[in-house]
Amino acid sequence: YPDADMEQIYAGIYDASATDAPRRRGNAVELLDNLLDRSLKRRFLPLVEELPRQERLTQVAEDYPAPKRDRREVLLDLCSDEAAWVRACALYLVKETPEELPEHALRLEAGVSDHSPIVREIALVSLDARVPAKALELAESRLRDDAPFVRRQAAVIASRRQAQAVSSGAA
Repeated sequence: YPDADMEQIYAGIYDASATDAPRRRGNAVELLDNLLDRSLKRRFLPLVEELPRQERLTQVAEDYPAPKRDRREVLLDLCSDEAAWVRACALYLVKETPEELPEHALRLEAGVSDHSPIVREIALVSLDARVPAKALELAESRLRDDAPFVRRQAAVIASRRQAQAVSSGAA
């Protein structure tokens, strides 16, 4: 819609700080109502109307169906989320999940090399709980990590695993 001043419409819808915000928002929505084709109007206007979020989503549910994904798929996606804290929490949850899946171990192993030290640390802890032999191998590679708390965690895992190996060899 090149002739419509879309920047003004956008500002009218989203500028809640203006003293005349409700009027501007109403005008912007009405302008869109007059501009848009019927099919676009049906799919778009419920998203910008002054309705509770759930009601807006219900109105467009047919046009924008929520993806059907199981818990396992969501957890694996969260392990590679853009936010380090989300990745760390997801890797911890992998440790707490009772099911043993090959994808879990792969995500934990990848987490040990993550650019975020928090993710590396929790990946080591979680891997130690799930795949101890792999945790020992990767912990030894993190004994010179840039982050002191990752180095500490790697040293704890390496020393505990080495002590277990010595005691099982002596027995």
